[in-house]
Amino acid sequence: MGTLLILSLSVGMLAFILEEKPWKDSEHQTLEILNEIFLYLVLLLVLSFSCLNNSGSAESEIFGWILVGVLTLFIQVNLVVITAQAY
Repeated sequence: MGTLLILSLSVGMLAFILEEKPWKDSEHQTLEILNEIFLYLVLLLVLSFSCLNNSGSAESEIFGWILVGVLTLFIQVNLVVITAQAY
């Protein structure tokens, strides 16, 4: 239930960002749109793999490490983009 609520909030935030364009910088605007799309896709993955009830299973551990790796990569991409925009 919580994942569905966050999915709907993500769609709402994406609609807000596309409609209101709260940032003046178009690069920052694009980054925020990509962040919302990425959040939505990650939440869909979490929702689709929530059927793995056995937390000790190999599939559950593999999915967890893949999720950690993908999130770490996306944080690094955001840091690089923000640092590049700062200079």
